[in-house]
Amino acid sequence: MNIIEKRNTIREIINGQHGRMFSAVTIGKDGKEHKFNCRTGVVKYARGGINPIANKADLVSVFDVQKMGYRTIFLDGVQRISAGHQNMVF
Repeated sequence: MNIIEKRNTIREIINGQHGRMFSAVTIGKDGKEHKFNCRTGVVKYARGGINPIANKADLVSVFDVQKMGYRTIFLDGVQRISAGHQNMVF
């Protein structure tokens, strides 16, 4: 699976949740493993303005429910994603 297919697959899984919870494990720039329990579509804590990553193909903005804050997931660094009844390992 090439990078474009991986990005599209992960984005389809995330968008298919329609705001429901999912988890992801990524490898960050520092080489550490980062775990997210998150969802999309949360606007309660937004302060307005323009989302700077809205047009980036390799980034997704999510709300991390454990840290109670917005985070950015780098799609190329995703190792595992669990959403609904789907578990994908890359």
